[in-house]
Parts: sequence; C-alpha cells; structure tokens
Amino acid sequence: MLYCEINIMALPRQNSINLINKTFSYIFRVQPLSLKGYYNLLQGFATWVSDGSGGGGGTFDCHLKDGSIVRSWDGFLFYARPRTSDLYAICCEEIYELENWFKLHAMGAVVDVGAYIGTYTVRATHTADLVIAIEPLPINYKALQIGIKMNDRRLRADIITINKAVAETKGKTYIYLPIESKCIDTEIAKIEGIPK
Repeated sequence: MLYCEINIMALPRQNSINLINKTFSYIFRVQPLSLKGYYNLLQGFATWVSDGSGGGGGTFDCHLKDGSIVRSWDGFLFYARPRTSDLYAICCEEIYELENWFKLHAMGAVVDVGAYIGTYTVRATHTADLVIAIEPLPINYKALQIGIKMNDRRLRADIITINKAVAETKGKTYIYLPIESKCIDTEIAKIEGIPK
C-alpha cells in the first residue's frame, strides 16, 4: 500500500502543488454514486486540509467519516471504507500497471495473493476464466467480497476467495495492524477481534 503523506507546514509551495494534484486525481478518477458520497468526499477533503494546515497531515482517505460506494476511473464499483486507504487504492494506486500490464494479460487463471479490497481481483473477473483471491485480514476480506458482488454483472470468471495468508509453511500467526494510525478504524478492528 502506498501512503502519500504531506506536511503543508514544511514546504508550503510544494505542498500546495501536491494538494492541487491530489485533488484532481480524486475528482477525475473516482465517482461517488450518491449525493451523500460526494458530501462525504468533500467533508473528508476539508478535514484533511484543515488537519494538514494545522500540522496533523495524514492521507486524504483517512479523513473519510463514512464509507461510500464509488465508481473507479475504469468503470468498476468499490466500497471505500471510512478511515482506510481504500479510496487511494481504488482511484490512484497502480493505474499505469493496471492499464498497461495487468488488464492486458489477466486471462486464463489469475491468482491475487494479498488481494486487499480486490482492485486487481475485480478487474480480472472481467477477462480471466478463473480468479483466486487470497486475503488474510477479515476486514479486508469482507470488502473484497463486497467488491466482487457489486461487479457481478460484469463477471466472466469463476471466483474462489480464500481468507488465509500464504506462507512457506503451514501454521498460525498474528498480523499486526497500525491501530494508532489515523488510517485504520479502531472500532472495525475491535469488532473483528484483531489484536492490538
């Protein structure tokens, strides 16, 4: 996952340019499906700017108060959860790779290890014959399933989703989340029983 944190206090001119670039990235690459969704994005953006100018910084996505269903730049539907980096993954992350490499070669069998919310999985279901999506975190796995379900009208592939991690040996382990970060909703983590 990429985090694009800026500190507006440190480099005012450069960060103003970054702020404008990021704003246009979100405006032109994602489309909320409701007025409430647009309001949520606007409110999150205003909070982000306010926190940034006060030295709080963080990423724009982490300031979304409510989740929103959005249409990605290439027409797929995703649920952007509040206080996560989902929106960035949906609209801005790895566009070059998706357009110029992945979407051209997502045929036959596709295995998405660490599927997160399904930005690759969902796109592969449109062109591949079989898609296997593996995501260990329960909170991400639920978002992955929602993304697949929201795009089932475009479904071509058979899909297998697996809520496990991939490792060299079989066993159990913990995955630690940065709960202290502004970008993880601690209430979701508590509900899912994820250890702090």
